[in-house]
This record gives sequence, C-alpha cells and structure tokens, in this order.
Amino acid sequence: MRPTEYHITDLDLFLSEISPGQTRPARTRFEISYSSNPQYETDIGAFVAAFELEAQLYESETSTAEIEGSADPAGTIECQFLVIVKGNREEFESVLEKWKDDGYNTVSSDFRAHLEEGITDEIVVPIAGLLRPSYRGLVPSLRASDDLAEPSVTDDRE
Repeated sequence: MRPTEYHITDLDLFLSEISPGQTRPARTRFEISYSSNPQYETDIGAFVAAFELEAQLYESETSTAEIEGSADPAGTIECQFLVIVKGNREEFESVLEKWKDDGYNTVSSDFRAHLEEGITDEIVVPIAGLLRPSYRGLVPSLRASDDLAEPSVTDDRE
C-alpha cells in the first residue's frame, strides 16, 4: 500500500477533574465517521478523505447499559483528521467512484483495513499517550496469561 499520512485538523479533549497522581482506569465508547466525498488532490498527488473520531470516556465501573443510556462521560475526545494516501489518480479512481456512489463500506477491504490500521496507529495511540498516566483505557490493554503452561495436545502413543 502507498505511503499514508494522517493529519489532525482539530482536536478537543475534555477530562473531568482528577487529583494529581491519580490514574483513572476506564471504558471507552468510540465512533468514527468519514466524509462521503473523498477527493484526489492533484496539487499534492494524493487521495484525501476527511474523518472524525468521537470518544466518550467512562469510569471502569460504569455498566454497558448505563453507557448506552444516559451516563455522563468522565471525558470526551473529538478529533477531525485527514487521511492522505500518495499515488497516481488512476490508482484511486475505483476507490473514489465506489466510495462516492455506494459508500465507504463498498471500497475494497484491503484499502479500508489500511486506512483503519493507520487510524489506530497514527491517531488513537498518540491521543492515548497524551492522556497517560491520568487516564487508561483508550487503547485496550493486552493481558498475558499462563494458559499455555499446560500442553493443549496430548500424545496418546504410550
């Protein structure tokens, strides 16, 4: 896939007051929306699409039902950004046509996966870094366990 850049054009962060040194483990509700009108910008030789990330940050004990209801978030993030993929116009003609005519979800899954992986790496992770150590939970934690300590395949040849 071609070189891709992610340019934040507007970022609003709000966190409710926390005490110095306090770390707030939390849950996050994301919504990512995209422009219905991506463009090929001839002057920079690139495909350009606008996106917006909205996230509501909740205390870790807030239930899913409360989040889906009317629970007040402990913080909010609103981020508008451009995704810029360098390349020739011809490379993006089918993407532009499908996206404009039939919507983002009709664009090839490889192209969408490329854009979405970059959103995680270039937008979400850096924003999470701004919030640390005060707020944990924007990027899911990975937890290792010892489940592989016991072999899952047995050898019955005894």
